[in-house]
Amino acid sequence: MKLGLIGGVSPFAFSEIYNGICKRYRSIHDEYPHLIIYSVRCSISDEQHYIENTKLNNENILNELKNACEFFSKNGINNIGICCNTLSNVFKEIATPYNFNRTLTPIDAVLNKIKNPQSYFVFATRFTCDSHLFGHNVKYLESEDQKIIDSLLSIKIRGSELKKTNKKINSIVCKYDIKNIILGCTDFNKKDFSFLKTNIIDSSEIFIDECIEVLKCAES
Repeated sequence: MKLGLIGGVSPFAFSEIYNGICKRYRSIHDEYPHLIIYSVRCSISDEQHYIENTKLNNENILNELKNACEFFSKNGINNIGICCNTLSNVFKEIATPYNFNRTLTPIDAVLNKIKNPQSYFVFATRFTCDSHLFGHNVKYLESEDQKIIDSLLSIKIRGSELKKTNKKINSIVCKYDIKNIILGCTDFNKKDFSFLKTNIIDSSEIFIDECIEVLKCAES
């Protein structure tokens, strides 16, 4: 059974998700999954646009998502997913007319998993937070604190590791008395925040689990 995945936003986050799916699938089935990858063309300015802006009106990205859906549809791929939180809702909207069996997103995977979402704060792109893509039950940072998250994401999308962030993040955690965090951007991972004692939900890990479930159900 094929699963179509949209990558390229960002390629570094996608590579981690792709490797995670392959490793986990192999550990279960002793073989690799049948994945069809569509890597969208995304410029550095495109990436920066949806990290820092509150409106997703980038025609290049929207056209790329439509082209990806058309490709999957024409090639008989019925289950598809996107390895990006920020583009999740617009991706689902674009995919709707194609009547795929399943349309997977990291956001839906997280919301299907967590209990008591009102106890979670979201660390994600400004668009994700200002648009309340994780709903209105979770909590979001104030604008000035969101700028810190924006700056960290700008580093991560370039494929660089975060350094000397402990003090900034700890100040945010203390300010809001944060006990639970959703890493609502696939460029973030638990390793980036390993110094925290809070409960951390990694959207990439949860998304990988859901992709494995879809592959498993389709083959049973």
